[in-house]
Amino acid sequence: MFSAHRILFITLAFSFASIAGFGFGLWWLYVQIGRFDAVFGGLEKNIAGFEREREEAKRFAGLKDRARRDFDRIEKFFVNREEPLRFIEDLEALASQSRNTIAIDADEAGSSGEELLFRLTLEGREENLAQFVRLLERVPYHLVLEEMAFQSTRSIVTGLGGSASFSAGPERSGDRLTISVRIKTL
Repeated sequence: MFSAHRILFITLAFSFASIAGFGFGLWWLYVQIGRFDAVFGGLEKNIAGFEREREEAKRFAGLKDRARRDFDRIEKFFVNREEPLRFIEDLEALASQSRNTIAIDADEAGSSGEELLFRLTLEGREENLAQFVRLLERVPYHLVLEEMAFQSTRSIVTGLGGSASFSAGPERSGDRLTISVRIKTL
């Protein structure tokens, strides 16, 4: 039926078609891999970009936190004009720590838009009053001591023999210190 040449020709044609089909398949596979490579390359670039953005976001968050801490520290340096309670409580704590009694009056007439004026009246022993002033100089506020007046409640008693000594009067509660404090506000 079929001659040997014909069988050889059909076999060669089939082999050639198979090789061509295999070559076409490899070429098609190469093209598809190239497309995936391009897609994955783009994804790698996107991922690298996202990583850079994430690192920048971390740095920004660190800067933001640092700036917030700095702002809070600066904000504590001033007194909130609407709510000076923290400052007043700090003054009362200083008076208590130095074993003095304190009366605090706000002077609205002497205050301005940027500053508040307080008059502090302290009573206690002279060394305790001096300790209060030292503590007041170290408070973390921007304040100016405008005026200080010290009043001693001791009186001089002269005994026999010409010697003098200090004694308290019968109503003595201690020495008195009056301070005018001007403080910066927000």
